[in-house]
Amino acid sequence: MKFSREWMHSTALALAASTLVACGGGGGGTVAADTTPPVVISSVPAASAVGVAVGTTIMVTFSEPMKTSTLTPASFTLTGAGGPVSGAVAPAADAATFTPASSLASGTAYTARITTAVQDRAGNGLAADRTWSFTTAGSPPDTTAPTVLSASPTDGATGVALAGAVTVTFSEPMLASSLTTATFLLGDGISAIAGAVSATGATATFTPSPALAAGKTYTATITTGATDAAGNALAAAHSWSFTTVPAPSGVRILYARYTDIISMNEDGSGPVSLGSLAGQKYFKGVSPAGVVVYALSVTGSMQLVSVHLDGTGTVRMVGYTAGQGFKGFSSSGRVVYESSGDLFAVNVDGTGTTTLANSADDDVAAVMAPNGRIVYLQTVAATGDQFLRSVKDDGTGNILLDGTPGPKLIAKVTAAGQVFYDRDLGVGGATVHVINTDGTGFGTIVAEAGYADGFIGLAPDGTVVIESCLLPACYSI
Repeated sequence: MKFSREWMHSTALALAASTLVACGGGGGGTVAADTTPPVVISSVPAASAVGVAVGTTIMVTFSEPMKTSTLTPASFTLTGAGGPVSGAVAPAADAATFTPASSLASGTAYTARITTAVQDRAGNGLAADRTWSFTTAGSPPDTTAPTVLSASPTDGATGVALAGAVTVTFSEPMLASSLTTATFLLGDGISAIAGAVSATGATATFTPSPALAAGKTYTATITTGATDAAGNALAAAHSWSFTTVPAPSGVRILYARYTDIISMNEDGSGPVSLGSLAGQKYFKGVSPAGVVVYALSVTGSMQLVSVHLDGTGTVRMVGYTAGQGFKGFSSSGRVVYESSGDLFAVNVDGTGTTTLANSADDDVAAVMAPNGRIVYLQTVAATGDQFLRSVKDDGTGNILLDGTPGPKLIAKVTAAGQVFYDRDLGVGGATVHVINTDGTGFGTIVAEAGYADGFIGLAPDGTVVIESCLLPACYSI
C-alpha cells in the first residue's frame, strides 16, 4: 500500500497533538478538578410570583448535573404561614421537584429554600442557601380567633329583668353548632341555670328556663369550645356577671280586690296592682322564683297569667278548659296545669309548653313531687279504674306506679319522693300503700280485712297515721 508524503506528515502531527492533550499538554500534569459550586439558574414558580395555583409543584434547575442523594426534603424545603410544608422531593440530573403532600393554602405567601447541603456530582455544595418566595391565588384563610364584642346584660349590670335573655355579640359570624348549653353557660354561683341557646350570625342568646330569680347575681361564660365559621376557637373563656332586680323588700301580702290582685308590704305601704289585664282574676300561687300566677276569665275562656311582684313582666302563658287549670309548680319552677283532661307544663314566661299526659282517659289529681316529677291519676272512663303514674315536668320518664283496678287517692308525696296513697276496694274496704316516684320501694302500709283504711299523715318521727272504718259501716275512702 502506498501513502503520500503529505498524508503521513499530517497524520503524525495529529498523533502528536493527541498525545500532548492526553499527557496534560506535554508538561507531565493531571486533569484539573471540578471546584465550581453549582447554582440555581431557574425556578417555578418564579421569585415574587403571585396567583400561583394551590396545587402547584415547586421546580428548580441547576447549572450542572447534581448528586441526587443530596436533594431531599431536608435540603429542598417549603415554608408557609403555618410553618414547614411536608412533601416529597424528586431529583432528575440537573433539576429537582418538590411536591407538597396536600394543596397549599389560598392567598398565602410561601418561601422555598435550597440549602448548601445540595451538591453537584463532584461534591461541590451551593455557595449559599438559595431562597425565593411566591404567593398562592385566592383569599388567605381565616386564622383569627373570634372575640366577644358586647353582651346584654352588660358586665356589672343591676336591676336586670327576671324574664330576660342573655345575649352576646362576637367579632365575626360563629359556627352555630358550637354554641350550646355546654359552651354558653349561666350560673348563680351555686348551680348551673337551665335554658336553651340559639345562635345566628355573630349573635348568640341564652334563654333561661324558668325565669331568673330576684336579687341574685348570675355569671355568664362563653368557653373556648365556641368557634367561628372557620373553626377558630376563642383564645380564652369570656365571663361576665349581672344582678337581677331586687326582691320586694320585706314580706309582701297578696290579696284580691274586685277584679284585681294587689301586692303590698306587710305594713300596708307600697301597694302594687298585678292585674293590668282586663277580666276577673283568681290567684293561684307564687313560683319558687317569686312570680305570681293567676287565672284570668275573659269572655268565657280561661287563661293562666304570670306577673312579677312589682307588677312588671305580665305574660299570658296558656289558655285552658274552664273548671280545670292550675295544678301547681313543679320543683324546677314550671307551671303544671290541666286542660280537657290532659296535663301540661309551661315556663312562667309562657315558653316551652310541654304535654305531660294526653291519654284517651282523664289525667287528673296531679301532685308535685321532687326532682321535677309530677304524680297523677289516669282515670279510665269506661271502667272508672285509676292508675297511679309519675312523669317528669319535661314530659319524659312516664312511669306506671300502680296499675291495679279501682279508684285511688294520692294522700301525700314527701320531699324524699315517697308517694302515700289509698286503694279503694269498694265494699271490700280500702288499703294504704307507699311507692317511690321512680317506681321502686312499693310497700303495703295497712290492709286490714273488714276495714276501710285511709292515710291521715306522717308523725314527726315518720310514723304513718291511719284512720280505719269498720265495715260495713263505711265502704269507701
